[in-house]
Amino acid sequence: MQSRKIRNAAILLALLAPCGRPSWAAIPSGILPIIYGQDDRREVYQATETHKQKAGSVAALFSFRLPQNDKRAEIKLDRLETLREAKTLCEKEPFGDQPIGAFCTGVLVGPDILLTAGHCFKKSGGLLSREQECQMTSFVFGFSYAAEKADPRTVKTEDIYTCKALVKSMIVDGAEDWAIVRLNQAVKGRAPLDVNLKQAQDDVKKGMPLYMIGHPLGLPAKVVANGKVSRVHRTRFESNLDTFAGNSGSPVFNAESNLIEGIVAWNPEEDLRECLEDHGATVYRSKKFEEEEGSSGATMVSTLAKDLQEALEASKKALEAEEKLKQPKLEEPAKKVEKKLEELPEEFDWENPK
Repeated sequence: MQSRKIRNAAILLALLAPCGRPSWAAIPSGILPIIYGQDDRREVYQATETHKQKAGSVAALFSFRLPQNDKRAEIKLDRLETLREAKTLCEKEPFGDQPIGAFCTGVLVGPDILLTAGHCFKKSGGLLSREQECQMTSFVFGFSYAAEKADPRTVKTEDIYTCKALVKSMIVDGAEDWAIVRLNQAVKGRAPLDVNLKQAQDDVKKGMPLYMIGHPLGLPAKVVANGKVSRVHRTRFESNLDTFAGNSGSPVFNAESNLIEGIVAWNPEEDLRECLEDHGATVYRSKKFEEEEGSSGATMVSTLAKDLQEALEASKKALEAEEKLKQPKLEEPAKKVEKKLEELPEEFDWENPK
Protein backbone atom coordinates (compact mmCIF):
# COMPACT_ATOMS: atom_id res chain seq x y z
CA MET A 1 0.00 0.00 0.00
CA GLN A 2 2.80 2.39 0.92
CA SER A 3 4.59 1.76 -2.39
CA ARG A 4 1.35 2.37 -4.31
CA LYS A 5 0.90 5.71 -2.53
CA ILE A 6 4.45 6.72 -3.38
CA ARG A 7 3.97 5.67 -7.00
CA ASN A 8 0.68 7.55 -7.33
CA ALA A 9 2.18 10.62 -5.71
CA ALA A 10 5.05 10.55 -8.21
CA ILE A 11 2.59 10.29 -11.09
CA LEU A 12 0.57 13.22 -9.81
CA LEU A 13 3.68 15.33 -9.38
CA ALA A 14 4.64 14.54 -12.96
CA LEU A 15 1.20 15.58 -14.16
CA LEU A 16 1.31 18.83 -12.20
CA ALA A 17 4.86 19.75 -13.24
CA PRO A 18 5.10 23.04 -15.16
CA CYS A 19 5.56 22.70 -18.90
CA GLY A 20 8.37 24.83 -20.27
CA ARG A 21 9.77 24.59 -23.79
CA PRO A 22 10.45 20.91 -24.51
CA SER A 23 14.05 19.76 -24.51
CA TRP A 24 15.47 17.51 -27.22
CA ALA A 25 16.62 14.02 -26.38
CA ALA A 26 17.29 10.89 -28.36
CA ILE A 27 15.20 8.22 -26.67
CA PRO A 28 16.60 4.72 -27.42
CA SER A 29 13.36 2.90 -26.66
CA GLY A 30 11.44 5.02 -29.17
CA ILE A 31 9.83 8.41 -29.23
CA LEU A 32 6.94 9.24 -26.95
CA PRO A 33 3.28 9.73 -27.87
CA ILE A 34 2.15 13.16 -28.92
CA ILE A 35 -0.79 14.63 -30.82
CA TYR A 36 -0.80 18.22 -32.10
CA GLY A 37 -4.31 19.63 -32.39
CA GLN A 38 -6.51 16.96 -34.01
CA ASP A 39 -5.32 13.40 -34.41
CA ASP A 40 -4.30 13.27 -38.09
CA ARG A 41 -3.47 9.55 -38.22
CA ARG A 42 -5.36 7.85 -41.06
CA GLU A 43 -5.43 4.34 -42.51
CA VAL A 44 -3.70 3.75 -45.83
CA TYR A 45 -6.99 3.01 -47.59
CA GLN A 46 -8.29 6.44 -46.46
CA ALA A 47 -5.29 8.30 -47.91
CA THR A 48 -4.81 9.98 -51.27
CA GLU A 49 -3.55 7.91 -54.21
CA THR A 50 -0.10 9.49 -53.87
CA HIS A 51 0.07 8.66 -50.18
CA LYS A 52 -1.11 5.09 -50.84
CA GLN A 53 1.67 4.62 -53.38
CA LYS A 54 4.28 5.91 -50.94
CA ALA A 55 2.93 3.72 -48.14
CA GLY A 56 3.64 0.62 -50.22
CA SER A 57 7.37 1.27 -49.84
CA VAL A 58 7.29 1.77 -46.06
CA ALA A 59 8.35 -1.19 -43.90
CA ALA A 60 7.53 -2.27 -40.36
CA LEU A 61 10.52 -3.42 -38.28
CA PHE A 62 9.84 -6.48 -36.11
CA SER A 63 12.29 -7.58 -33.43
CA PHE A 64 12.04 -11.27 -34.31
CA ARG A 65 12.87 -13.24 -37.43
CA LEU A 66 9.85 -14.16 -39.51
CA PRO A 67 10.04 -17.21 -41.80
CA GLN A 68 11.45 -16.65 -45.28
CA ASN A 69 11.53 -18.90 -48.33
CA ASP A 70 8.38 -20.46 -46.91
CA LYS A 71 6.36 -22.60 -49.32
CA ARG A 72 3.24 -20.79 -48.18
CA ALA A 73 2.32 -17.63 -50.06
CA GLU A 74 1.20 -15.99 -46.80
CA ILE A 75 1.82 -16.35 -43.09
CA LYS A 76 -0.42 -15.35 -40.22
CA LEU A 77 0.94 -13.25 -37.34
CA ASP A 78 -1.54 -14.69 -34.85
CA ARG A 79 0.57 -13.94 -31.79
CA LEU A 80 0.42 -10.17 -32.17
CA GLU A 81 -1.43 -8.47 -29.32
CA THR A 82 -3.88 -5.68 -29.90
CA LEU A 83 -3.05 -2.21 -28.62
CA ARG A 84 -5.77 -2.61 -25.97
CA GLU A 85 -4.33 -5.94 -24.81
CA ALA A 86 -0.81 -4.54 -24.59
CA LYS A 87 -1.70 -1.30 -22.79
CA THR A 88 -4.40 -0.19 -20.39
CA LEU A 89 -6.00 2.41 -22.61
CA CYS A 90 -8.11 5.40 -21.86
CA GLU A 91 -11.65 4.83 -23.04
CA LYS A 92 -11.48 7.06 -26.13
CA GLU A 93 -7.99 6.08 -27.30
CA PRO A 94 -8.24 5.13 -31.01
CA PHE A 95 -7.01 1.95 -32.74
CA GLY A 96 -7.34 -0.12 -29.55
CA ASP A 97 -8.48 -3.27 -31.37
CA GLN A 98 -5.71 -3.20 -33.97
CA PRO A 99 -2.64 -5.47 -33.77
CA ILE A 100 0.74 -4.08 -32.76
CA GLY A 101 4.19 -5.52 -33.35
CA ALA A 102 6.52 -3.09 -35.10
CA PHE A 103 9.13 -1.33 -32.97
CA CYS A 104 10.29 1.07 -35.70
CA THR A 105 9.62 2.13 -39.29
CA GLY A 106 11.81 2.09 -42.39
CA VAL A 107 11.53 3.27 -45.98
CA LEU A 108 12.81 1.75 -49.21
CA VAL A 109 15.07 4.19 -51.08
CA GLY A 110 16.96 1.76 -53.35
CA PRO A 111 16.25 -1.72 -54.74
CA ASP A 112 17.64 -3.23 -51.53
CA ILE A 113 18.48 -0.10 -49.49
CA LEU A 114 16.33 1.03 -46.56
CA LEU A 115 16.52 4.12 -44.34
CA THR A 116 15.51 4.17 -40.68
CA ALA A 117 16.55 5.74 -37.37
CA GLY A 118 19.90 4.80 -35.83
CA HIS A 119 18.51 4.15 -32.37
CA CYS A 120 16.27 1.40 -33.78
CA PHE A 121 19.35 -0.83 -33.50
CA LYS A 122 20.24 0.21 -29.98
CA LYS A 123 17.51 -1.59 -28.05
CA SER A 124 19.72 -4.04 -26.17
CA GLY A 125 21.58 -1.36 -24.22
CA GLY A 126 24.94 -2.49 -25.54
CA LEU A 127 24.48 -6.24 -25.00
CA LEU A 128 24.43 -6.66 -28.77
CA SER A 129 26.16 -4.63 -31.45
CA ARG A 130 24.01 -2.54 -33.78
CA GLU A 131 24.94 -4.92 -36.59
CA GLN A 132 23.74 -7.89 -34.52
CA GLU A 133 20.46 -6.15 -33.71
CA CYS A 134 19.97 -5.43 -37.39
CA GLN A 135 20.55 -9.11 -38.21
CA MET A 136 17.80 -10.07 -35.74
CA THR A 137 15.24 -7.74 -37.34
CA SER A 138 12.55 -8.59 -39.89
CA PHE A 139 11.56 -5.86 -42.36
CA VAL A 140 7.94 -6.33 -43.43
CA PHE A 141 6.19 -4.38 -46.19
CA GLY A 142 2.41 -4.17 -46.40
CA PHE A 143 1.66 -4.24 -42.66
CA SER A 144 -1.32 -1.92 -43.10
CA TYR A 145 -5.02 -1.53 -43.77
CA ALA A 146 -4.60 -1.13 -47.53
CA ALA A 147 -8.32 -1.90 -47.77
CA GLU A 148 -11.00 -1.26 -45.18
CA LYS A 149 -11.51 -4.96 -44.41
CA ALA A 150 -7.87 -5.98 -44.82
CA ASP A 151 -6.21 -8.19 -42.20
CA PRO A 152 -2.77 -6.74 -41.34
CA ARG A 153 -1.88 -9.97 -39.52
CA THR A 154 -1.79 -11.76 -42.88
CA VAL A 155 1.59 -11.08 -44.49
CA LYS A 156 2.88 -12.26 -47.86
CA THR A 157 6.14 -14.17 -47.49
CA GLU A 158 7.56 -12.23 -50.43
CA ASP A 159 7.14 -9.03 -48.37
CA ILE A 160 9.44 -10.23 -45.57
CA TYR A 161 13.13 -9.29 -45.70
CA THR A 162 16.14 -9.46 -43.42
CA CYS A 163 19.25 -7.38 -42.83
CA LYS A 164 22.18 -8.28 -45.05
CA ALA A 165 24.30 -5.45 -43.67
CA LEU A 166 24.02 -2.35 -41.53
CA VAL A 167 25.83 -0.15 -44.03
CA LYS A 168 26.19 2.80 -41.69
CA SER A 169 24.44 4.33 -38.70
CA MET A 170 24.88 7.56 -36.79
CA ILE A 171 23.55 8.67 -33.43
CA VAL A 172 24.54 12.12 -32.17
CA ASP A 173 22.17 13.28 -29.42
CA GLY A 174 20.06 16.17 -30.59
CA ALA A 175 21.79 16.33 -33.99
CA GLU A 176 21.74 13.12 -36.05
CA ASP A 177 19.95 9.80 -35.76
CA TRP A 178 19.84 7.60 -38.88
CA ALA A 179 20.79 4.22 -40.32
CA ILE A 180 21.26 2.80 -43.81
CA VAL A 181 20.41 -0.91 -44.15
CA ARG A 182 21.07 -3.25 -47.04
CA LEU A 183 18.37 -5.91 -47.21
CA ASN A 184 19.05 -9.55 -48.04
CA GLN A 185 17.74 -9.08 -51.60
CA ALA A 186 16.13 -6.54 -53.89
CA VAL A 187 12.54 -5.85 -52.86
CA LYS A 188 9.94 -7.21 -55.28
CA GLY A 189 6.92 -5.26 -56.46
CA ARG A 190 7.65 -2.08 -54.51
CA ALA A 191 9.31 1.03 -55.89
CA PRO A 192 12.15 2.81 -54.06
CA LEU A 193 11.09 6.32 -53.03
CA ASP A 194 12.90 9.49 -54.01
CA VAL A 195 15.02 11.31 -51.46
CA ASN A 196 15.97 14.98 -51.72
CA LEU A 197 19.69 14.21 -51.86
CA LYS A 198 20.55 17.53 -53.50
CA GLN A 199 18.86 19.72 -50.92
CA ALA A 200 20.76 22.50 -49.25
CA GLN A 201 20.23 23.21 -45.57
CA ASP A 202 18.12 26.28 -46.29
CA ASP A 203 15.77 24.24 -48.55
CA VAL A 204 13.86 23.20 -45.42
CA LYS A 205 12.05 26.29 -44.20
CA LYS A 206 9.63 27.06 -41.42
CA GLY A 207 6.08 26.47 -42.61
CA MET A 208 7.00 23.88 -45.26
CA PRO A 209 4.01 21.48 -45.64
CA LEU A 210 4.75 17.89 -44.63
CA TYR A 211 3.28 14.43 -44.36
CA MET A 212 4.60 11.24 -42.77
CA ILE A 213 3.98 7.49 -43.05
CA GLY A 214 4.87 5.09 -40.28
CA HIS A 215 3.87 2.63 -37.56
CA PRO A 216 2.85 4.59 -34.43
CA LEU A 217 2.87 2.37 -31.33
CA GLY A 218 3.70 -0.56 -33.63
CA LEU A 219 0.29 -0.34 -35.30
CA PRO A 220 -0.39 -1.04 -38.98
CA ALA A 221 0.87 1.86 -41.11
CA LYS A 222 -0.76 5.25 -40.65
CA VAL A 223 -0.55 8.28 -42.90
CA VAL A 224 -0.23 11.62 -41.09
CA ALA A 225 -0.89 14.64 -43.29
CA ASN A 226 -1.41 18.36 -42.63
CA GLY A 227 1.96 18.81 -40.93
CA LYS A 228 4.41 21.68 -41.28
CA VAL A 229 7.93 22.60 -40.24
CA SER A 230 7.98 24.57 -36.98
CA ARG A 231 11.75 25.05 -36.44
CA VAL A 232 14.89 24.41 -38.49
CA HIS A 233 18.34 23.53 -37.13
CA ARG A 234 21.62 22.65 -38.82
CA THR A 235 21.05 18.89 -39.16
CA ARG A 236 17.43 18.46 -38.09
CA PHE A 237 14.03 20.09 -38.15
CA GLU A 238 10.97 20.07 -35.92
CA SER A 239 7.34 19.78 -36.97
CA ASN A 240 3.81 19.34 -35.68
CA LEU A 241 3.41 15.84 -37.12
CA ASP A 242 1.68 13.40 -34.73
CA THR A 243 4.47 11.00 -33.74
CA PHE A 244 4.62 8.02 -31.38
CA ALA A 245 7.00 5.26 -30.39
CA GLY A 246 7.21 3.12 -33.52
CA ASN A 247 7.38 6.18 -35.77
CA SER A 248 11.15 6.28 -35.38
CA GLY A 249 12.56 5.88 -38.88
CA SER A 250 9.37 7.10 -40.56
CA PRO A 251 9.93 9.10 -43.76
CA VAL A 252 8.86 12.74 -43.64
CA PHE A 253 7.83 14.05 -47.07
CA ASN A 254 7.66 17.52 -48.54
CA ALA A 255 3.94 17.69 -49.34
CA GLU A 256 4.60 19.74 -52.47
CA SER A 257 7.45 17.78 -54.08
CA ASN A 258 6.68 14.37 -52.47
CA LEU A 259 10.41 13.95 -51.83
CA ILE A 260 11.67 12.56 -48.53
CA GLU A 261 13.13 15.45 -46.51
CA GLY A 262 13.70 13.78 -43.15
CA ILE A 263 13.70 10.64 -40.99
CA VAL A 264 11.73 10.78 -37.71
CA ALA A 265 14.02 10.38 -34.70
CA TRP A 266 13.14 12.58 -31.69
CA ASN A 267 10.34 13.86 -29.53
CA PRO A 268 10.28 16.05 -26.41
CA GLU A 269 10.66 13.89 -23.32
CA GLU A 270 8.30 16.05 -21.28
CA ASP A 271 5.41 15.41 -23.64
CA LEU A 272 4.32 12.13 -22.02
CA ARG A 273 1.26 12.27 -19.77
CA GLU A 274 -0.85 9.46 -18.36
CA CYS A 275 -4.48 8.98 -17.44
CA LEU A 276 -5.35 7.95 -13.89
CA GLU A 277 -8.21 5.74 -12.83
CA ASP A 278 -9.87 6.00 -9.41
CA HIS A 279 -8.04 2.92 -8.12
CA GLY A 280 -4.69 4.45 -8.97
CA ALA A 281 -3.64 2.40 -11.97
CA THR A 282 -1.99 4.27 -14.80
CA VAL A 283 -3.41 4.00 -18.27
CA TYR A 284 -2.06 5.14 -21.61
CA ARG A 285 -3.35 8.00 -23.71
CA SER A 286 -2.14 10.46 -26.29
CA LYS A 287 -1.20 13.91 -25.07
CA LYS A 288 -2.70 16.69 -27.17
CA PHE A 289 -0.89 19.96 -27.75
CA GLU A 290 -1.74 23.12 -29.58
CA GLU A 291 -1.24 22.95 -33.34
CA GLU A 292 1.59 25.51 -33.37
CA GLU A 293 3.71 23.82 -30.67
CA GLY A 294 5.31 21.32 -33.02
CA SER A 295 8.48 19.76 -31.63
CA SER A 296 8.53 16.31 -33.26
CA GLY A 297 12.02 15.95 -34.69
CA ALA A 298 13.55 14.51 -37.85
CA THR A 299 17.08 14.24 -39.19
CA MET A 300 17.47 16.10 -42.49
CA VAL A 301 18.33 13.69 -45.29
CA SER A 302 20.93 16.19 -46.53
CA THR A 303 22.95 15.17 -43.45
CA LEU A 304 23.40 11.64 -44.79
CA ALA A 305 23.24 12.42 -48.52
CA LYS A 306 26.86 11.46 -49.24
CA ASP A 307 26.66 8.18 -47.30
CA LEU A 308 23.34 7.28 -48.90
CA GLN A 309 24.60 8.03 -52.41
CA GLU A 310 27.64 5.80 -51.82
CA ALA A 311 25.40 3.03 -50.48
CA LEU A 312 23.11 3.23 -53.51
CA GLU A 313 26.05 3.07 -55.92
CA ALA A 314 27.63 0.13 -54.09
CA SER A 315 24.27 -1.65 -54.05
CA LYS A 316 23.84 -1.17 -57.80
CA LYS A 317 27.26 -2.71 -58.52
CA ALA A 318 26.62 -5.61 -56.14
CA LEU A 319 23.21 -6.38 -57.65
CA GLU A 320 24.65 -6.27 -61.17
CA ALA A 321 27.41 -8.69 -60.12
CA GLU A 322 24.88 -11.03 -58.51
CA GLU A 323 22.75 -10.96 -61.66
CA LYS A 324 25.73 -11.93 -63.82
CA LEU A 325 26.40 -14.93 -61.59
CA LYS A 326 22.84 -16.12 -62.19
CA GLN A 327 23.24 -16.06 -65.99
CA PRO A 328 24.09 -19.40 -67.65
CA LYS A 329 27.68 -19.77 -68.79
CA LEU A 330 27.63 -20.02 -72.60
CA GLU A 331 31.33 -19.48 -73.21
CA GLU A 332 32.27 -23.17 -73.66
CA PRO A 333 29.42 -24.10 -76.06
CA ALA A 334 30.15 -20.97 -78.08
CA LYS A 335 33.82 -21.90 -78.38
CA LYS A 336 32.90 -25.40 -79.61
CA VAL A 337 30.63 -23.97 -82.33
CA GLU A 338 33.32 -21.53 -83.36
CA LYS A 339 35.86 -24.39 -83.66
CA LYS A 340 33.49 -26.45 -85.83
CA LEU A 341 32.98 -23.50 -88.17
CA GLU A 342 36.73 -23.10 -88.53
CA GLU A 343 37.02 -26.76 -89.57
CA LEU A 344 34.56 -26.35 -92.46
CA PRO A 345 36.05 -26.04 -95.99
CA GLU A 346 36.10 -22.58 -97.51
CA GLU A 347 33.59 -23.59 -100.20
CA PHE A 348 31.19 -25.41 -97.91
CA ASP A 349 27.71 -25.89 -99.42
CA TRP A 350 25.34 -24.58 -96.75
CA GLU A 351 22.25 -25.56 -98.76
CA ASN A 352 23.39 -29.18 -99.18
CA PRO A 353 25.55 -30.05 -96.19
CA LYS A 354 26.96 -33.57 -96.12
